[in-house]
Amino acid sequence: MGSIANLVLLIVGFILLIKGADALVDGSSCMAKKLKVSGMVIGLTMVSMGTSAPELAVSVSASLKGANEMAISTIIGSNIFNVLGVLGLCALLRPIPVLPSVRDKTFPYQTLLAVILLFFIADSYLPWSPLYAGLDTFHPLNQNIGVLDRTEAVLLLFLFAVFIFETVSSEPKGRKKFSTSEYSKSGYAANILYIVGGIAALAVGGNLAADNACALAKAFGVSQTLIGLIIVGIGTSLPALATSVAAVRKGENEIAVGNVIGSNIFNILFILGISGFLHPMAVTMAAFIDIGVLIIMSLYIFAYLLTRRAISKFEGFTMILIYILYTIYIIKR
Repeated sequence: MGSIANLVLLIVGFILLIKGADALVDGSSCMAKKLKVSGMVIGLTMVSMGTSAPELAVSVSASLKGANEMAISTIIGSNIFNVLGVLGLCALLRPIPVLPSVRDKTFPYQTLLAVILLFFIADSYLPWSPLYAGLDTFHPLNQNIGVLDRTEAVLLLFLFAVFIFETVSSEPKGRKKFSTSEYSKSGYAANILYIVGGIAALAVGGNLAADNACALAKAFGVSQTLIGLIIVGIGTSLPALATSVAAVRKGENEIAVGNVIGSNIFNILFILGISGFLHPMAVTMAAFIDIGVLIIMSLYIFAYLLTRRAISKFEGFTMILIYILYTIYIIKR
């Protein structure tokens, strides 16, 4: 199959991913609001899971095909784009108030998870690991330095279950915040149809995106890491971007921020957990560095949360600028 055909099918896959995610988010949000769930809980759970469904579809499809670089790079690229690109653009449109629950709890938890993931895959740097090669050992970017095995994947899934339980149970008062809304007017059957249709579109779109992104990477001699970090990582984050921007425009800051943080948590715990359980994932030095970048950028934004009452437009601009510089680095390395 020619490169043009691969590109066309990749675009078709993205369209299905975006439309499928839209349908899934709409159906899930309607069901949640009919149950009168708070904005932060919706953002951290229903909306973030819906907007992360493209990453789930792509990463699981890539993992089943043995394309581990694509699977993990998609997640890392998506998370970096979320914390810098999505939050940055939202702040550029309208300053984002710093919510105490985000500053004290959810954002630190998201950062901690990235550190845990780095620890799981750093086998070449852990003295007790059979792959230990010494802390001063140089590893080429494309060399495998560790594996996310099934035991670690199960631990990630367990942490995801704990996160969902704790998030839902810790805000019982949120159920009183929504009495009636435009979302609650549709029936349960229509919402279920949206959810099922969205999942079907995501399954097909995920396969198309994973297959054709890998084919393009091979055709142009580009690493799966680069394709996953930039093209697929950004492409699968478009639903999260669209959802958060729309939420900010409507003044729903809790949903916007909750969507970004919840998506990042869902990506690491559930998607990498499922992908690693289905097929143990070898991790390259390049991915190791990119997770380190994610941690550093998360700490950088966390400094804003600690010292500001809001993430300003200027700070949003700097976040977008950092993401552009990081993208240039990825392309050139």
